[in-house]
Amino acid sequence: MPKYVIDASVVLDWFEKDIASEDSLSVYAKLVEGKIELCAPEYMWLEVINVLVMKKKCNQTETGEVMETILNSGIAFEKIDIEEYKHVLSVMKEHHLASYDAQYIYLAKRKGIQVISVDNLMTKLKEITIRPEQIVRIGNVVHAVYEKGISFNNYFILLACPFLISIS
Repeated sequence: MPKYVIDASVVLDWFEKDIASEDSLSVYAKLVEGKIELCAPEYMWLEVINVLVMKKKCNQTETGEVMETILNSGIAFEKIDIEEYKHVLSVMKEHHLASYDAQYIYLAKRKGIQVISVDNLMTKLKEITIRPEQIVRIGNVVHAVYEKGISFNNYFILLACPFLISIS
């Protein structure tokens, strides 16, 4: 099953009234349906709470409801040990990122997976970050790979050229 690191920008997009991205919501649906696995640094909670309270002006009840939904979504929250923060610092310096953004990149590099983000600064790191609409497309291709018995080596060709197969 495909696995990704998800950042707070996509998670927060799930709760945007009337303007939530269909692609971000599709990522949430794939998570809940068990079609993809998502993980995040455990400190994503603080970033989400900060945006909800400080920017969105949510009250304690609203914030609690959003946090409960996230907790029940199936995202695996992963600890980054204090010893690992020297690597987070390296990512910060290398990519000119804030510490919370660098955590997502570090976790993805540690696990050998990509980050899903709608944050413009993060999505500039194309070698490790993808946008939700790419997950929707990749998710369909991965499903087709398993359904049609396509070899693992050809899977990478399909990622680069998803139009090569028809996906129903």
